[in-house]
Amino acid sequence: MALDFPTVVLSVIIAVFGFFSNALSISYFTKRASKGLGNSLLIVLNCLDLTVCVSSLGKVFFNDVNEDSGWVLVSLFCAITLVYRISLEGSAFTTCVLSLTRTIGLYNPFYRPSKKGIKIAHIVFFVYILIRESVRAKFYFEMKMGATKEGTLATVLNTSNYFKTIFLGLVVAVVAVSTVMTVMALLCSRDQVHSADGNTKAADANKRATVTVVIICVLFCILNTFLVVVFGLGLAKIRTSTIIHTYSKWIGVPINSAINPMIYFARKNTMRAYAVELWWRCVCRRKVAEGSNTYHQGSTMRHDEEERKDAVKGSGNKGTGNEAGKGTVNDTVDGIEKDLGKDTGKDTFDETDTI
Repeated sequence: MALDFPTVVLSVIIAVFGFFSNALSISYFTKRASKGLGNSLLIVLNCLDLTVCVSSLGKVFFNDVNEDSGWVLVSLFCAITLVYRISLEGSAFTTCVLSLTRTIGLYNPFYRPSKKGIKIAHIVFFVYILIRESVRAKFYFEMKMGATKEGTLATVLNTSNYFKTIFLGLVVAVVAVSTVMTVMALLCSRDQVHSADGNTKAADANKRATVTVVIICVLFCILNTFLVVVFGLGLAKIRTSTIIHTYSKWIGVPINSAINPMIYFARKNTMRAYAVELWWRCVCRRKVAEGSNTYHQGSTMRHDEEERKDAVKGSGNKGTGNEAGKGTVNDTVDGIEKDLGKDTGKDTFDETDTI
C-alpha cells in the first residue's frame, strides 16, 4: 500500500526526533544515572525504541518494493521489517517487565527482583522472537518476489501474524492491569510510598519513579491498543478504515517510541540539567574554537611582524604570542568545564530520584 505524502513527512519527523531523543536518554542513563534494575530496563527500552524509530523509517521508504525492484531491495526491505518486528515486540516485552517489577515492588517493598532472572528472560524471549521472525522473513521474501500466497507460505505468514497479535494483546492487557493496580496503590497510600529501608528521601524518589512508569504504561496502552485492534480485525478479514490503519501502523507505534524519552526528561530534573549541560558544552567549545582561530590568526601576524623587526634590529628575539594564546584558550575551556561541574571531582546531579 502506497503511503501519502503527509504520512511520509510525519513518519520522517517522528523517526528523526525519536532517534535523537532516545540517543540522548541512553547517554544520560549510561553516564550519569545509577546502575539499578529500573534504569537498566530503561536503557534496554531506549535502545529498542531507537531501533523502532530507525527501522520504521526504512519501512516507509521501501514500502513499495516488489519483484520488479530486484532481489537486493526486496532483501533489504525484509531485513528492515525483521528488525522492526523484533524491536517492536522487544519494546513491548520490556515495558511489560518494567511495569510488573514496579507494581510488585510497590505492593511488597522488600521484594528484590532478580537481575539475573530478568536478563535470562530477555535472552530467551529474543532468541524465540528471532527464530520465529527469521522463518517469517524467508517466506515474506518469497511473497515479495511474486510467489503465490497459498499453502505453506500462507500458513507461515498467518501463523506469525497470529502470534504477534496475541502477544501484543496479552502485553497490553497485562500492562493495563498492572498500571491500574499501581494507581490504586498510590491513591490508597495517600501520597506516602515507603521504601524498604524507611528512608523518606528514597521513598519520595520511589514514588516519582512509580508515577513516571505509570505515565509510560498508559501511553503504551493507548497507542498500542489501536495496533492490536487493527491486527485482530485484519486476521478476521474485517476491513478497517485507511486512516485508522495508517495511524496505528505507521504513526502510533513510532510516536510511542519517540515520546518515551520526553517523559523521562519531563519528570527528572537531572536529565534536563544533563541535556542543558551537553548543549552548553557544544556551544561553548565551538565559540572557544572560533575565538581561538581568530586569536591565532592575529597572533601569527604579530609574530611575523616582530620577527621582521627583530631581524632588522638584529636582536634575535622571538614573539611568544602563539604560546600565550594557547594558554588563554586552555584557561577559558578549563573555566567552562569547571562551571559545568567537570573539574570539581563530584557529580553535580542528585541521583536519588532514579527510575
